[in-house]
Amino acid sequence: MLASFMYVGREALEMMFLLFMITATVSLDKKMITAGAVGLVSGLAGGMLLGEFLEEVAMNSIALEDTIIGMIPELIQFKYFHSKLDKHAEIEDSKNIALYDKNFSSYYKKNNSLGFAGNGTFIRGCIQISHK
Repeated sequence: MLASFMYVGREALEMMFLLFMITATVSLDKKMITAGAVGLVSGLAGGMLLGEFLEEVAMNSIALEDTIIGMIPELIQFKYFHSKLDKHAEIEDSKNIALYDKNFSSYYKKNNSLGFAGNGTFIRGCIQISHK
């Protein structure tokens, strides 16, 4: 229940800040207020449903083995990269991306005197998705 409350709370805060930004720039009428209320209610309901679902998945009370969600980890390999090293060695250093992906290594081979920009904003945190 706490997890679903946190999801809903975060969504509600984002909607509240968006509402403040909109009201500061747009004049309000009944249609705008109605649309905002419907959006708020649907966002809260969706957040609660998503939170409940994720809570059930986390507690392993939903059988996902025979669904596509359960099959994804068997078919797809994920490799995580980040510029900050992981103390559990589960995440690769983002400087190693060029070793695993030829799309990154083609430019690096041409300009290897500069070194691979493993700490660049785009590269800082990446996920490589490939077939097993």
